[in-house]
Amino acid sequence: MSLVISSLASKGIIPEQYLFAIKISNLVASIYFIHAVSYWGTMYLLGWFFGLMFLRDAGLVGSVDFVIYFVVPFLYFVKRLFR
Repeated sequence: MSLVISSLASKGIIPEQYLFAIKISNLVASIYFIHAVSYWGTMYLLGWFFGLMFLRDAGLVGSVDFVIYFVVPFLYFVKRLFR
């Protein structure tokens, strides 16, 4: 979950019911993301890595999301390099 959502939840701006729905939708989005990575081009993957680094440095991507969004494309990238 992104740090923005976490901070809004800690301030009480987002109710618990919505927070649970956000977590579930984030999980579904991650599953679709993993499925779609195999169709991306190599340059798109490189751009994804750079963009993800910027988002992480800005605090807009949580640590669990960062691992998912970095490791899965990286494995596909390595697979393409050795193909």
